[in-house]
Amino acid sequence: MGPGMEKMGKQLLLGMATHARAIPVKGESIEVLETPSQFYDVLLQGVRNARSRVMIASLYIGTGTLEQELIRLPRTHHFR
Repeated sequence: MGPGMEKMGKQLLLGMATHARAIPVKGESIEVLETPSQFYDVLLQGVRNARSRVMIASLYIGTGTLEQELIRLPRTHHFR
């Protein structure tokens, strides 16, 4: 990336920061999920690792096998 693009990127981020809230995180703690099935796998693992409760908010979940498992798992999960 050239210096002009880098400057534009910084300006864009600064502009966004004035209009939106941010939560500071370290880059090494971010994992990029590349597919919908990978996203659902991470959600299911989070439910399996939950200690006390699970809350999922979504405008649309879907009707496929992955989605049905996502809905079923919290109902049958035994919390630690």
